Amino acid sequence: MTNRTTSNPENGDSTAVVMTEKLIIEQCKKHDGYSTPELNERLYLHHFGFSRLTGLQAFTGCTVLYLSHNALSRLDGLAALTQLDSLYLSCNALTGLESLPSLPALRTLDVAENQITSINGVDNAAPQLQTLLAGRNRLARLTGLQRCTALLSLDLSHNVLEDEEKVDAGLRPLRQTLRTLLLQGNELCRSARHYRKRWIAAFPALKFLDEYPVFDEERERAVAFARGGTVAEEDARQAQKARVEAETETQFRYYGDFRDANRQARQRDGPTRTPTAYFLAHSTTRSTAPPAEEMEEEAEVYIPPTAASAAVHADPSGE
Repeated sequence: MTNRTTSNPENGDSTAVVMTEKLIIEQCKKHDGYSTPELNERLYLHHFGFSRLTGLQAFTGCTVLYLSHNALSRLDGLAALTQLDSLYLSCNALTGLESLPSLPALRTLDVAENQITSINGVDNAAPQLQTLLAGRNRLARLTGLQRCTALLSLDLSHNVLEDEEKVDAGLRPLRQTLRTLLLQGNELCRSARHYRKRWIAAFPALKFLDEYPVFDEERERAVAFARGGTVAEEDARQAQKARVEAETETQFRYYGDFRDANRQARQRDGPTRTPTAYFLAHSTTRSTAPPAEEMEEEAEVYIPPTAASAAVHADPSGE
């Protein structure tokens, strides 16, 4: 069993949990991993209470690292994990990302629910980053994303972002690529007029803004609004309505033409199969098939009685 109360003489805390290679290997074995450090692709080191990152130097094959719910304030000990693809650091004691070492393969970074006030350094450390989850922190400004040109999903919800112009400036390098942007829970969402319309128009690749997806129809109206205000938006709305009505009419016309063509073919060539009595009784077209009275009488369908029907039709005398 892993001892979680190892003494740590460096900080004077005799009850602090120290991350050691031995402890990490024990966790690897617990999760069906290997005793050879470099063979382990996933490390499960969450919910330990670690305050420092140590003992990771030999785990060079790690691609996914779970470190959430610890007490980490710095990230210096990750330098050896150059193959790291996903790093989960939510619910720690981070105040910034300046200590994040160069991780050239990193594509997913989760630092939600910390005390982060700045994300400076993340673009230098992780140039291939595609997903950054930084919700529920203390971000008041956005810098450090200028070179994150591969970023596709960004969660900045529930921070303290207020200045819409500064936030827009910090995200400007991502306008052509960003697909998911979460800003709900920030003051700028409440104070900015027509916030959703203007941000959809400004980010042409956006597929999801806050809690709701961005559909093509909403984007068309948002772009019209950005170009010409509410009048242009209403014109776009009416144009969309006209298109829907035209498409519906085209569909009805297509199926009507299809129906008429088949009716003409029946009248010209006769039925391809013997019509039923029900069809003949309800058909509005003249059929070349024999009249119903000349058709062979359909076989009677036997319907077995149910228990209830048997009781209703039972002879009262019992015979």
